[in-house]
Amino acid sequence: MRISPVNVSVHTMNPQLRVRMMGNPAAGESLRYLKLFADAGIEMNTQLVVCPGLNDGDELEYSLNELKKLGDSVKSIAVVPVGLSDHRQGLYELKAFDTISAGKVIDTIDAFNKEWTGEEKVAFAADEFFLLAEREMPGPEYYGDYPQLENGVGLWTSFREEFLRALSDEEYSSYVLENVREISIVTGLAAGDLIAELVDETVKKWHNLRVNIFRIKNIFFGLGVNVSGLITGQDILKQIGEKDLGCELLIPATTLRHASDVFLDDLKLEDLSQKLGLPVIPVEIDGEAFLKAILGL
Repeated sequence: MRISPVNVSVHTMNPQLRVRMMGNPAAGESLRYLKLFADAGIEMNTQLVVCPGLNDGDELEYSLNELKKLGDSVKSIAVVPVGLSDHRQGLYELKAFDTISAGKVIDTIDAFNKEWTGEEKVAFAADEFFLLAEREMPGPEYYGDYPQLENGVGLWTSFREEFLRALSDEEYSSYVLENVREISIVTGLAAGDLIAELVDETVKKWHNLRVNIFRIKNIFFGLGVNVSGLITGQDILKQIGEKDLGCELLIPATTLRHASDVFLDDLKLEDLSQKLGLPVIPVEIDGEAFLKAILGL
């Protein structure tokens, strides 16, 4: 059938290490499928979820170079940090990345891309690495056509560009907000600075707009989980239930289970709305959609 491209979670190209990481004696042998795909002309978008002390450092460099040997069939490589919840009793002891180790991952990827023979970057560090390393988020030129956007790689930059483009568009910049509008927005800790930046740019244009931003701490899964898509309804309720929220509450649509109105903790959207006493509006991760929601369009 030659279905292409396919998305493959690789994690490491070291067969012995892959057996150890997967807890599966056949995990190393499965790497041979990558060569079969490449020989058949099937394109691959690959992912390496890296864990400090396991498959980062020299192992990460090895995996990148081994994937490079598969040639043009490997269209992209996403390098993503392991996500750790507070519920790890009886599991393998893993560490989280810190500022220094996250920076080393970015440097390894940059060095690899400089050696790559193609014209475009192939390996990309996830947004979380730049946040952890306290480095400036790359511009759109870093990501090309955003081949790993579904993995959240480049989502910060893409969302920001979409929003600012819509903000400067005549369709929206000429819009008149006749009355005072006060709303609230919830976001995860990771995206908090981005949301604040975009809201600041918006209220410069509409002075009768009032926006409250609430950065929700993830008590349900653990404070180490800071992405917006894993915010739960009960964490929202507990942390802002007593706040003055205005006329609407905007939430990321990714907090809801796919094609449903239910949060990951089984709280329903309508129940949250009822408990808060105002409409709760899910907003897709799209810059223009976010601006329209803020303006109430």
